[in-house]
Amino acid sequence: MFIRERGTAPDVPRQHLIPEPGARQASEETWSVTRYHACRQARADMIAQACTDLLDRLGRSESRYAREGELSMEPAPDFIIRCPREGCTAHYRVRRYASGNTLGARVWTDGRIAAPMWPEEPEITRCDACGAYFWLDQAPKVAVAEPIVEDYDAEGRRVGRDAGEWDVPDVRFLSPREHLEALASGDLCATPEQERRLRWLLWWADNDRYRQDEPLVAARSSGDWLDEEQVRKNRLRLYDLLDERQPVQRLAKAEPARQLGWFAHARELLDWPWLDEHREFAERIRQLAEAGDPAVREVTRPPRRA
Repeated sequence: MFIRERGTAPDVPRQHLIPEPGARQASEETWSVTRYHACRQARADMIAQACTDLLDRLGRSESRYAREGELSMEPAPDFIIRCPREGCTAHYRVRRYASGNTLGARVWTDGRIAAPMWPEEPEITRCDACGAYFWLDQAPKVAVAEPIVEDYDAEGRRVGRDAGEWDVPDVRFLSPREHLEALASGDLCATPEQERRLRWLLWWADNDRYRQDEPLVAARSSGDWLDEEQVRKNRLRLYDLLDERQPVQRLAKAEPARQLGWFAHARELLDWPWLDEHREFAERIRQLAEAGDPAVREVTRPPRRA
Protein backbone atom coordinates (compact mmCIF):
# COMPACT_ATOMS: atom_id res chain seq x y z
CA MET A 1 0.00 0.00 0.00
CA PHE A 2 1.24 3.49 -0.84
CA ILE A 3 0.18 6.88 0.45
CA ARG A 4 1.18 10.42 -0.40
CA GLU A 5 1.74 13.29 2.02
CA ARG A 6 1.99 16.93 1.06
CA GLY A 7 5.56 17.87 0.32
CA THR A 8 6.75 14.30 -0.15
CA ALA A 9 7.73 12.47 -3.30
CA PRO A 10 4.97 10.28 -4.80
CA ASP A 11 5.09 6.50 -4.59
CA VAL A 12 7.08 6.46 -1.34
CA PRO A 13 6.34 3.17 0.46
CA ARG A 14 4.06 3.60 3.46
CA GLN A 15 6.61 2.14 5.83
CA HIS A 16 9.00 4.97 4.94
CA LEU A 17 6.45 7.66 5.78
CA ILE A 18 4.68 6.29 8.87
CA PRO A 19 6.86 4.79 11.61
CA GLU A 20 6.09 1.41 13.08
CA PRO A 21 4.20 1.50 16.43
CA GLY A 22 7.35 0.70 18.38
CA ALA A 23 9.21 3.56 16.75
CA ARG A 24 6.73 6.33 17.60
CA GLN A 25 8.88 7.36 20.56
CA ALA A 26 11.72 8.35 18.25
CA SER A 27 12.63 12.01 18.38
CA GLU A 28 11.15 14.42 15.84
CA GLU A 29 14.67 15.11 14.59
CA THR A 30 15.35 11.42 13.90
CA TRP A 31 12.01 11.04 12.13
CA SER A 32 12.63 14.11 9.95
CA VAL A 33 16.01 12.79 8.85
CA THR A 34 14.51 9.38 8.10
CA ARG A 35 11.72 10.87 6.00
CA TYR A 36 14.15 13.20 4.21
CA HIS A 37 16.34 10.29 3.10
CA ALA A 38 13.32 8.17 2.15
CA CYS A 39 11.88 10.93 -0.02
CA ARG A 40 15.25 11.67 -1.57
CA GLN A 41 15.75 8.01 -2.42
CA ALA A 42 12.22 7.74 -3.82
CA ARG A 43 12.85 10.72 -6.10
CA ALA A 44 16.15 9.22 -7.26
CA ASP A 45 14.38 5.92 -7.95
CA MET A 46 11.70 7.67 -10.00
CA ILE A 47 14.28 9.52 -12.09
CA ALA A 48 16.29 6.35 -12.61
CA GLN A 49 13.20 4.41 -13.71
CA ALA A 50 12.11 7.19 -16.03
CA CYS A 51 15.53 7.55 -17.62
CA THR A 52 15.80 3.79 -18.03
CA ASP A 53 12.86 4.11 -20.44
CA LEU A 54 14.39 7.08 -22.27
CA LEU A 55 16.15 5.05 -24.94
CA ASP A 56 12.89 3.33 -25.84
CA ARG A 57 11.02 6.63 -25.97
CA LEU A 58 13.64 8.05 -28.31
CA GLY A 59 13.48 4.98 -30.49
CA ARG A 60 16.87 3.69 -29.38
CA SER A 61 16.00 0.49 -27.56
CA GLU A 62 18.57 -0.46 -24.96
CA SER A 63 18.52 -3.99 -26.34
CA ARG A 64 20.38 -2.61 -29.35
CA TYR A 65 23.51 -1.99 -27.34
CA ALA A 66 25.95 -4.84 -27.73
CA ARG A 67 26.46 -7.09 -24.76
CA GLU A 68 29.90 -8.56 -24.14
CA GLY A 69 30.71 -11.16 -26.74
CA GLU A 70 27.71 -10.26 -28.90
CA LEU A 71 29.41 -9.12 -32.09
CA SER A 72 27.19 -10.79 -34.66
CA MET A 73 23.68 -10.24 -35.98
CA GLU A 74 21.48 -13.31 -35.72
CA PRO A 75 18.14 -13.48 -37.57
CA ALA A 76 15.03 -14.78 -35.84
CA PRO A 77 11.89 -16.27 -37.38
CA ASP A 78 9.92 -13.57 -39.18
CA PHE A 79 6.29 -12.62 -38.63
CA ILE A 80 3.82 -12.73 -41.49
CA ILE A 81 1.08 -10.16 -40.98
CA ARG A 82 -2.14 -9.35 -42.82
CA CYS A 83 -3.42 -5.89 -43.62
CA PRO A 84 -5.96 -5.08 -40.87
CA ARG A 85 -8.43 -3.35 -43.19
CA GLU A 86 -11.58 -5.43 -43.51
CA GLY A 87 -11.75 -7.26 -46.81
CA CYS A 88 -8.06 -6.81 -47.67
CA THR A 89 -6.07 -10.03 -47.99
CA ALA A 90 -2.59 -8.55 -48.56
CA HIS A 91 0.21 -10.12 -46.49
CA TYR A 92 3.61 -8.73 -45.52
CA ARG A 93 6.78 -9.97 -43.89
CA VAL A 94 8.23 -8.36 -40.76
CA ARG A 95 11.94 -9.13 -40.42
CA ARG A 96 13.11 -9.98 -36.91
CA TYR A 97 16.50 -10.47 -35.26
CA ALA A 98 17.47 -12.52 -32.23
CA SER A 99 20.57 -10.45 -31.49
CA GLY A 100 22.58 -7.56 -32.78
CA ASN A 101 24.88 -4.75 -31.74
CA THR A 102 25.73 -1.12 -32.44
CA LEU A 103 29.21 -1.74 -33.80
CA GLY A 104 29.72 1.03 -36.35
CA ALA A 105 26.42 2.70 -35.47
CA ARG A 106 25.75 6.38 -35.99
CA VAL A 107 23.45 8.44 -33.74
CA TRP A 108 21.95 11.87 -34.35
CA THR A 109 20.64 14.51 -31.98
CA ASP A 110 17.00 13.68 -32.76
CA GLY A 111 17.60 10.15 -31.45
CA ARG A 112 17.78 8.41 -34.83
CA ILE A 113 20.26 5.55 -34.95
CA ALA A 114 21.64 3.70 -37.97
CA ALA A 115 23.22 0.41 -36.91
CA PRO A 116 24.55 -1.90 -39.66
CA MET A 117 24.44 -4.86 -37.28
CA TRP A 118 20.87 -4.22 -36.10
CA PRO A 119 18.57 -3.16 -38.97
CA GLU A 120 15.60 -1.02 -38.08
CA GLU A 121 12.08 -2.14 -38.94
CA PRO A 122 9.10 0.18 -39.54
CA GLU A 123 6.58 0.79 -36.78
CA ILE A 124 3.93 1.99 -39.20
CA THR A 125 3.41 1.19 -42.85
CA ARG A 126 0.98 1.42 -45.76
CA CYS A 127 -0.73 -1.43 -47.54
CA ASP A 128 0.13 -1.10 -51.22
CA ALA A 129 -2.92 -3.19 -52.13
CA CYS A 130 -5.67 -1.10 -50.50
CA GLY A 131 -3.84 2.05 -49.34
CA ALA A 132 -4.58 1.63 -45.62
CA TYR A 133 -2.09 2.94 -43.07
CA PHE A 134 -1.61 0.83 -39.95
CA TRP A 135 0.61 0.22 -36.94
CA LEU A 136 2.47 -3.06 -37.32
CA ASP A 137 1.70 -4.14 -33.77
CA GLN A 138 -2.03 -3.88 -34.54
CA ALA A 139 -1.91 -6.04 -37.66
CA PRO A 140 -3.03 -9.68 -37.34
CA LYS A 141 -0.11 -12.12 -37.25
CA VAL A 142 -1.01 -15.10 -39.39
CA ALA A 143 2.22 -17.11 -39.46
CA VAL A 144 5.81 -17.41 -38.33
CA ALA A 145 8.24 -17.95 -41.20
CA GLU A 146 11.86 -18.92 -41.43
CA PRO A 147 14.18 -16.02 -42.31
CA ILE A 148 14.74 -15.38 -46.01
CA VAL A 149 17.98 -16.84 -47.34
CA GLU A 150 19.74 -14.50 -49.78
CA ASP A 151 22.89 -15.25 -51.74
CA TYR A 152 25.31 -12.60 -53.00
CA ASP A 153 28.25 -12.71 -55.36
CA ALA A 154 31.75 -11.39 -54.65
CA GLU A 155 30.70 -7.88 -55.72
CA GLY A 156 27.75 -7.76 -53.36
CA ARG A 157 25.03 -8.32 -55.96
CA ARG A 158 22.14 -10.53 -54.93
CA VAL A 159 22.08 -13.68 -57.03
CA GLY A 160 19.56 -15.82 -55.16
CA ARG A 161 16.65 -15.57 -52.76
CA ASP A 162 14.69 -18.28 -50.96
CA ALA A 163 11.62 -17.01 -49.09
CA GLY A 164 10.10 -20.42 -48.48
CA GLU A 165 6.32 -20.72 -48.55
CA TRP A 166 5.77 -17.05 -47.65
CA ASP A 167 7.18 -15.11 -50.60
CA VAL A 168 5.44 -11.83 -49.74
CA PRO A 169 6.71 -8.22 -49.69
CA ASP A 170 8.52 -6.83 -46.67
CA VAL A 171 6.80 -4.06 -44.75
CA ARG A 172 8.24 -0.75 -45.86
CA PHE A 173 9.09 2.62 -44.38
CA LEU A 174 6.83 5.56 -45.15
CA SER A 175 7.95 8.75 -46.84
CA PRO A 176 7.54 12.02 -44.90
CA ARG A 177 4.40 12.91 -46.85
CA GLU A 178 2.93 9.46 -46.24
CA HIS A 179 3.46 10.02 -42.51
CA LEU A 180 1.60 13.30 -42.90
CA GLU A 181 -1.27 11.53 -44.70
CA ALA A 182 -1.41 8.94 -41.91
CA LEU A 183 -1.70 11.76 -39.37
CA ALA A 184 -4.41 13.49 -41.39
CA SER A 185 -6.49 10.31 -41.56
CA GLY A 186 -6.94 10.40 -37.79
CA ASP A 187 -7.25 6.61 -37.65
CA LEU A 188 -3.81 6.08 -36.12
CA CYS A 189 -3.97 8.70 -33.36
CA ALA A 190 -6.53 7.26 -30.98
CA THR A 191 -4.46 8.43 -27.99
CA PRO A 192 -2.04 11.33 -27.34
CA GLU A 193 0.72 8.74 -27.04
CA GLN A 194 0.02 7.45 -30.55
CA GLU A 195 -0.03 10.97 -31.98
CA ARG A 196 3.24 11.76 -30.22
CA ARG A 197 4.89 8.63 -31.60
CA LEU A 198 3.59 9.19 -35.12
CA ARG A 199 4.77 12.80 -35.12
CA TRP A 200 8.14 11.64 -33.83
CA LEU A 201 8.41 9.15 -36.70
CA LEU A 202 7.43 11.91 -39.15
CA TRP A 203 10.12 14.14 -37.62
CA TRP A 204 12.71 11.40 -38.08
CA ALA A 205 11.62 10.64 -41.64
CA ASP A 206 11.89 14.27 -42.74
CA ASN A 207 15.18 14.79 -40.88
CA ASP A 208 16.57 11.93 -42.98
CA ARG A 209 17.19 14.51 -45.71
CA TYR A 210 20.22 15.55 -43.62
CA ARG A 211 21.47 11.96 -43.30
CA GLN A 212 21.77 10.96 -46.93
CA ASP A 213 25.50 10.34 -46.52
CA GLU A 214 24.54 7.28 -44.45
CA PRO A 215 23.82 4.31 -46.79
CA LEU A 216 21.36 2.66 -44.38
CA VAL A 217 19.27 5.84 -44.28
CA ALA A 218 19.57 6.63 -47.98
CA ALA A 219 18.41 3.11 -48.89
CA ARG A 220 15.07 3.53 -47.11
CA SER A 221 14.49 7.19 -48.02
CA SER A 222 12.12 7.99 -50.85
CA GLY A 223 12.48 11.76 -50.73
CA ASP A 224 9.11 13.52 -50.87
CA TRP A 225 10.22 15.93 -48.15
CA LEU A 226 7.91 18.33 -46.32
CA ASP A 227 7.95 22.05 -46.97
CA GLU A 228 9.25 24.47 -44.35
CA GLU A 229 5.85 25.31 -42.88
CA GLN A 230 4.86 21.65 -42.55
CA VAL A 231 8.16 20.91 -40.80
CA ARG A 232 7.62 23.75 -38.34
CA LYS A 233 4.03 22.76 -37.56
CA ASN A 234 5.06 19.19 -36.81
CA ARG A 235 7.91 20.30 -34.52
CA LEU A 236 5.57 22.64 -32.64
CA ARG A 237 2.96 19.94 -32.12
CA LEU A 238 5.58 17.39 -31.09
CA TYR A 239 7.00 19.90 -28.62
CA ASP A 240 3.53 20.44 -27.13
CA LEU A 241 2.95 16.69 -26.75
CA LEU A 242 6.15 16.15 -24.73
CA ASP A 243 5.83 16.74 -20.98
CA GLU A 244 8.88 18.44 -19.51
CA ARG A 245 7.77 17.43 -16.00
CA GLN A 246 8.55 13.83 -16.90
CA PRO A 247 12.28 13.02 -16.97
CA VAL A 248 11.61 10.53 -19.76
CA GLN A 249 10.35 13.25 -22.08
CA ARG A 250 12.40 16.22 -20.92
CA LEU A 251 15.53 15.34 -22.90
CA ALA A 252 13.36 14.51 -25.89
CA LYS A 253 11.69 17.94 -25.72
CA ALA A 254 14.97 19.87 -25.75
CA GLU A 255 15.79 18.80 -29.31
CA PRO A 256 12.68 20.10 -31.13
CA ALA A 257 13.02 23.26 -29.02
CA ARG A 258 16.57 23.69 -30.30
CA GLN A 259 15.54 23.00 -33.89
CA LEU A 260 12.78 25.60 -33.54
CA GLY A 261 15.45 28.13 -32.60
CA TRP A 262 14.48 28.34 -28.92
CA PHE A 263 18.07 28.00 -27.76
CA ALA A 264 17.70 29.51 -24.28
CA HIS A 265 14.69 27.32 -23.54
CA ALA A 266 16.51 24.22 -24.80
CA ARG A 267 19.31 24.96 -22.32
CA GLU A 268 16.75 25.32 -19.53
CA LEU A 269 15.28 21.92 -20.35
CA LEU A 270 18.74 20.38 -20.28
CA ASP A 271 19.41 21.72 -16.78
CA TRP A 272 18.60 18.39 -15.16
CA PRO A 273 20.47 15.70 -13.15
CA TRP A 274 20.84 13.24 -16.03
CA LEU A 275 22.12 9.75 -15.47
CA ASP A 276 25.58 8.95 -16.83
CA GLU A 277 24.33 7.18 -19.95
CA HIS A 278 22.34 10.26 -21.02
CA ARG A 279 24.65 13.04 -19.85
CA GLU A 280 26.88 12.99 -22.93
CA PHE A 281 23.87 13.08 -25.24
CA ALA A 282 22.35 16.01 -23.33
CA GLU A 283 25.68 17.84 -23.34
CA ARG A 284 25.93 17.56 -27.12
CA ILE A 285 22.51 19.18 -27.54
CA ARG A 286 23.47 21.86 -25.01
CA GLN A 287 26.64 22.71 -26.93
CA LEU A 288 24.66 23.13 -30.14
CA ALA A 289 22.08 25.32 -28.38
CA GLU A 290 24.82 27.52 -26.94
CA ALA A 291 26.29 27.87 -30.44
CA GLY A 292 22.89 28.86 -31.87
CA ASP A 293 22.89 25.85 -34.18
CA PRO A 294 19.37 24.52 -35.01
CA ALA A 295 20.47 21.76 -37.42
CA VAL A 296 20.29 18.00 -36.91
CA ARG A 297 23.80 16.92 -35.97
CA GLU A 298 25.57 13.66 -35.33
CA VAL A 299 26.42 12.62 -31.79
CA THR A 300 29.98 11.41 -31.29
CA ARG A 301 28.94 7.92 -30.20
CA PRO A 302 25.86 6.05 -28.93
CA PRO A 303 24.97 6.68 -25.27
CA ARG A 304 26.61 4.18 -22.92
CA ARG A 305 24.64 1.43 -21.25
CA ALA A 306 23.89 1.71 -17.55
